[in-house]
Amino acid sequence: MNFVAVDVETASADLSSICQIGVAVFQDGALSRGWESLIDPEDHFDPINVSIHGIDEETVRHAPTWETAFPVVNLSARAIDETAQDSDAWIITLNQQMTNFRTAI
Repeated sequence: MNFVAVDVETASADLSSICQIGVAVFQDGALSRGWESLIDPEDHFDPINVSIHGIDEETVRHAPTWETAFPVVNLSARAIDETAQDSDAWIITLNQQMTNFRTAI
């Protein structure tokens, strides 16, 4: 089985505030490669989220923004982490960024 799994962390309850993303590629059911990056969500960090994942404004200070990191992410993802929050955060951020991209053209 071949698939891609994506996991995200968010800075706040706003699901478009992705501050870390991880992508794992599985080929024949085994992990073949992975990639992760901190992301500057250009948003505030809620203390409850920081207490869960430990990522704050200082951690992402030199990280790329989603707009910069977006081209690197493999958009052929076939499987997103089973939690609804990760799936929703991924979809909301993609929709927001694609809207920004279309507006910039």
